Amino acid sequence: MTSNGKDLPILVSGGGIGGLCAAYALARKGFPVRLFEQSPEFREVGAGIQLGPNIFRALEKIGLKDQVLADAHGHAVGDQVLKLVGARLAEIEGGGTAYRYGGEEFCVLFADRTLDEAFPHLERMRRDIEHYRMAVRGSNRPKEKEAGTRLRSANGPGAQAEGALSVTISIGAAERDDTLIRPALVIRAADEALYRAKRAGRNRLMR
Repeated sequence: MTSNGKDLPILVSGGGIGGLCAAYALARKGFPVRLFEQSPEFREVGAGIQLGPNIFRALEKIGLKDQVLADAHGHAVGDQVLKLVGARLAEIEGGGTAYRYGGEEFCVLFADRTLDEAFPHLERMRRDIEHYRMAVRGSNRPKEKEAGTRLRSANGPGAQAEGALSVTISIGAAERDDTLIRPALVIRAADEALYRAKRAGRNRLMR
């Protein structure tokens, strides 16, 4: 922004997640930014926040999504979640075959099935994952299986779990028709349905 030929900084009030992201995004675009925060230092305050899907898209665009997820749960927990979802999808019924598709997404292919035939199996899988309580493994878990078994026996049941997480998934579904005649078009249609599911509140199946 300019006034009389001079660049003026954009003032951002508050160093919360909104203020920090706004200031960071503006700075990346080359704008001069000044951030004002009344606290003398940035630190944990014991409050919880919920980040919706739109926030994660914005964080991804400015290169902060992975860091936020790593700080919130740690890379190890993220890996555990992906393994859980992958293992559950591998058990899907109805003739579906699951594949890893991208960093955090999966694709389930139902060969020789219509979308109406595949839909109930996808919905059942979504509900199964929603109701599953995932035990987070402790950071002191030994790499060797036998050592881990001995430690659990010594410390008692559940000693290796730091907590439990509820995991949900959003699913977009599509099938080939007279318009979607190529695999890439079907995948794009499924991806668009996936984003509609996320915008509608996540944890749902849409076509």
